[in-house]
Amino acid sequence: PAPVEKPTGSARIRIAKASQAAFDPSQLPGELAGFASWWTQEKNPFASGHGPLIAPRGQRGAKVLFLVPQPEKEDRDTLLCGPRGRLLGSMVRAMGLEDRDSYIASALPAHTLQPDWDVLRQDGLGHLVRHHLALARPGRIVVLGSRILPLIAHEPAQSPADLQEFNHEGISLPMMAAPELGSLLRSAGQRKRFWQEWIEWTRPQ
Repeated sequence: PAPVEKPTGSARIRIAKASQAAFDPSQLPGELAGFASWWTQEKNPFASGHGPLIAPRGQRGAKVLFLVPQPEKEDRDTLLCGPRGRLLGSMVRAMGLEDRDSYIASALPAHTLQPDWDVLRQDGLGHLVRHHLALARPGRIVVLGSRILPLIAHEPAQSPADLQEFNHEGISLPMMAAPELGSLLRSAGQRKRFWQEWIEWTRPQ
């Protein structure tokens, strides 16, 4: 995909203006391949940012979908090709998953400096994220970042403890909330806690 022109002002303001003017959830593509193509086009109302538009990677029906807030600043053609992506790759291998078993998605299509998640949610980014997750239809969802959890909740007042399932238009999928990859990268303690929670979450009943 072609790089997005860098904004001259606040990325937050540009995103808010674009989404309020152009976002219509009813016009979103209804299948995953079409959505992935639409995601990296400038008609995506949340396309403003400080880097290129980066497509999600993976196949529909993957065992686990990992949702991160945004691409890394190093990303140019592939989502999460920097240090956070390398950490996630190590985590995926430790989970015993092949590349085809995972789907990697971001809430924003381009790396953005200091995004205002409250404004983005008010502008409808949550509709976009929920639609994306429903189209991908994974076996499980891991949300890496507490700031993007309100995008998935239909009710902003829901607490992270309540968000143990993703529910959207008749689809219900198990969901796990975890720290952002940057926090996991910096903290061995958080990585240990994540691993313990993952084992417990995936333990056969």
